[in-house]
Amino acid sequence: MEQVEKHWEKTIEWVFAVKVSQATNATFAPLAAATETNLADAFGRFGEKFGIVEFKKDLDAGGIRREIAKFKNQSPKGLMEAKATLCSVVETLELDSPSISFSTLLEAKLPHLIISGDGSGADLELVQSDFFNVLIAKTQGVSNKKSPLYAGFDWERIQDAFVSWEKFYKYLVALFVLKNTTTVSGISGAVGITSEGRVSVLPLSSLSKALALNNISKPTPPNESSGFTI
Repeated sequence: MEQVEKHWEKTIEWVFAVKVSQATNATFAPLAAATETNLADAFGRFGEKFGIVEFKKDLDAGGIRREIAKFKNQSPKGLMEAKATLCSVVETLELDSPSISFSTLLEAKLPHLIISGDGSGADLELVQSDFFNVLIAKTQGVSNKKSPLYAGFDWERIQDAFVSWEKFYKYLVALFVLKNTTTVSGISGAVGITSEGRVSVLPLSSLSKALALNNISKPTPPNESSGFTI
């Protein structure tokens, strides 16, 4: 007998929204149109720390391949170099050494996560993963479900990955440069849910100003030829 589908990507988003309403000092707002395509599904904030989130039905879905296709260099080495560059931007990894171990790179944190679902049990469980670690694993044929990158949901680890506004802005600019995009447009605003359970609307003008999206179509590129090896 054919197995009944237990959840979809939208299911993950709704379960996550419920968890946000039960969290402390958290606000998340989904993004749409070209901003969602070019940056992420949602913008998040914990107090003075910021980050972005992608939602996926699971980590073995074709959606991971579509995320990889958004980058200029889609090879395993290219994605590892992209993560190393971005980690240096948010200062979670120093590129002073001529070489970086693979394990050190995987352990380095970025304010960019994938939230997916594990429906293998009786109840749907949320799973959180570093965005680039999932992409790198996919290009190398690693089963994410069997790797330490496939971790249970934990608000403290999400907050720990998020960074200050200054670093977050730099991260968005550097991420944008590494992707196959030249402009961000089509923002109509965002509807957010806070940890107090309130729904709030952030209009276009406020969102554009907050994320400085109108200013990053031609940013100063990060050092894409940093000279380090992995």
